Amino acid sequence: MTGSFRHFTCPGVIMARAAVPLSGAVLSTEITTFVGRRRSAVRIRELLSTTRLVTVTGTGGVGKTRLALHVAEELSGEFDAGVWMVDLSALRDPALVPHAIMSAFGVADGSAQEPMTVLATALARRRLLLLLDNCEHLRDACAEIVGCLLRACPGLRVLSTSRQPLGLPGEHSLVLPPLQAPDPAAVTGPDELQGYDAVKLFLDRATAVLPDFRLTADNAHDVAALCAQLDGLPLAIELAAVRLRALSVRQILQRLDQRYRLLNQGSTTARPRQQTLRGLMDWSHDLCSQEEQRLWARLSVFSGGFELEAVEEVCSCEDLPRVRILDTVAALVEKSILIREEYDGRVRYRLLETIRQYGAERLALGSETATAVRRRHRDYYLRLAESAEPGCARALEAGWQSRARRDQANFRAALEFCLATEGEAESGLRMAAALWLHWRALNLLTEGRRWFDRLLEAETRATAARANALWANAWLAALQGDLDRVTGLLTECELLSRQLDDAGISHHVTDMWGLVALFRGDFERTLELVDTALAGYREREDAVSGALALLRLAQAALALGDHSRARAVASECLARCEASGATWVTIYALWILGIAEWEMGDTVLAIEHERAAVRAGRSHGDRLGGSLGLQAIAWMSAQCGDARFAARLLGATRRIWGEIGTSFPYHAHLAPYQDRCVLRLRSALGADRFEMCTVEGERLPERAVFEMAESGVTRPEGETSGGAAGSLTPREREIAGLVAQGLSNPEIARKLVISSRTAETHVQNILAKLGFTSRVQIATWVTRGRSST
Repeated sequence: MTGSFRHFTCPGVIMARAAVPLSGAVLSTEITTFVGRRRSAVRIRELLSTTRLVTVTGTGGVGKTRLALHVAEELSGEFDAGVWMVDLSALRDPALVPHAIMSAFGVADGSAQEPMTVLATALARRRLLLLLDNCEHLRDACAEIVGCLLRACPGLRVLSTSRQPLGLPGEHSLVLPPLQAPDPAAVTGPDELQGYDAVKLFLDRATAVLPDFRLTADNAHDVAALCAQLDGLPLAIELAAVRLRALSVRQILQRLDQRYRLLNQGSTTARPRQQTLRGLMDWSHDLCSQEEQRLWARLSVFSGGFELEAVEEVCSCEDLPRVRILDTVAALVEKSILIREEYDGRVRYRLLETIRQYGAERLALGSETATAVRRRHRDYYLRLAESAEPGCARALEAGWQSRARRDQANFRAALEFCLATEGEAESGLRMAAALWLHWRALNLLTEGRRWFDRLLEAETRATAARANALWANAWLAALQGDLDRVTGLLTECELLSRQLDDAGISHHVTDMWGLVALFRGDFERTLELVDTALAGYREREDAVSGALALLRLAQAALALGDHSRARAVASECLARCEASGATWVTIYALWILGIAEWEMGDTVLAIEHERAAVRAGRSHGDRLGGSLGLQAIAWMSAQCGDARFAARLLGATRRIWGEIGTSFPYHAHLAPYQDRCVLRLRSALGADRFEMCTVEGERLPERAVFEMAESGVTRPEGETSGGAAGSLTPREREIAGLVAQGLSNPEIARKLVISSRTAETHVQNILAKLGFTSRVQIATWVTRGRSST
């Protein structure tokens, strides 16, 4: 039967049966629609064309078998002797693996020879694909027979599925990830969900249960959240869809904290372990050694991702020594329990939520108390937070903030433990206060205040931890414009700092009172208070707080019209930050420096500073810092006559501030700039068109807004779009076009067969004639010229 697909399922006792075509095989995965996985299917076909053994690995329920079946079916016409499948899921005795394969091929099993020898002889001259499904529990036996067959049968290709690779030379392993699921927070309607395979699978299985089920504006967010919380795991999604017979999507979503009881009804034709989520997890758990099972349970205290050092600190114990952690982690990765990810050259791991919840259940059932492991988890992340507290420039580095952003879920879990466990609230205050810059830098103002408020209510003793939490909470409240709350917090903190006789806390209180004065328009008072605090910070060598104090001084100087002092203070702050690596503060130093240069008449340099601030804000993920640069570019663009561009930027910044939850850009020291800009734009555009442009800006994707600000050309007032363009020679115009294409001077020289020095001279002449200072401005000028013709 050339080109056919043959299938064999191994029962507990070997029973030979005639191979049948795929259409006659009874498997639930074969009678449902194949959804997604296009790239993975293509990759497997590519690998099988160049190598002889491909193993599809991945966590249980991720769809390895379904994908392998789909690929095998597609390839059924490319092998003279067909495509054959052997399902090993029900087989337990490793010695029976060769017999199972022999039965699948119809090879006689009565010879005195070794089964592998008989099988190798029978297949030696045949060109075929063998799909060996569910090898994980028989890995060594499968590796032995596959290795033997590949050596003896040159026309054989093997596609296997397993939780871990077979470990043979020449094997290519393809890790199958869960289906892509949407971020529920970004979903506003059903149209946005059409491209997600997890949603497509849910909809396909949902309509099989409820033919009238549709994705609507009312259920789109719930569907997105359900697929995300199920980690895009196909089996879990299919089991959830079955529950639509009795529950709505929202009701299923609300019960996911009990997912092992909820998702317990699947297809009766599926393998027993795939009929319930618990059965699948039990199977995976049984495949692990005792050490691996212990580590799996302890890893459940982590939330989101985690690094190896964290696992070593939190999970090692007498029954799992620290020296065994790395090998045990590697084993869990190999068995597809842990997912390996790499960021900035460092490897992190994570558990799918379904796997994490199973581990948490096992931890609760074990002899070791979950509280002890969670306390070790809290202690580790408390030390991590305090390693970057005030006085340490590390808190302002991009690398630290990137790490803190990835560990945000673990900080949350640790803080929740402190609130839920008696006697732990003070540690929670220490952690929240140590993360004071974290809340701000990651645009988590509301969340940070919520943690502070809850912890301050839970722990009322007069301690340094409480005092630090009070002023840090006051800072976040000030950034949100809640100045009445700031007053109450600072008043209590001031009294407490005197009681504790803590000069460090006193400096922060003075600094925060200076910030309040800045926001209320008392700029002389701001200078007085912040100067006092700055002296204290310098005495204590608190570089972080000192850098932020310099920013406040520069803003107060701007508000008082002392632009020269503002520029000098911002320049000092920028130099200190660049020297120390505290790159986060440079966003704000550049922002203030740009405004100061603008006030002093250098609009071109001012815009370059603001664009640098926007770029730095984007690289740090600091939406407030980046948006302040956008706002300043809008002010400058309005003055230069680019009204529509400026109005759209104002609209975009307004939306960002609303999403962050900050009123900072509306306070007294910035309000005059904003008011003048709005008046100028209303006059230039008219009230209706101004509003239309700001709404356009609000609707733009954030990335598009930042790119628009980066590429837009703002001209000094009175200069036309042509500028000195008429004086450019034909050769200079040609070179300007090449600059716009992104070519460097040496590349331009090679293209035009001139020297690099000549190309550089031409570029300098173009800059001088157009009044520009950067190649970006040339490129934008060329682009605008083309779009206007």
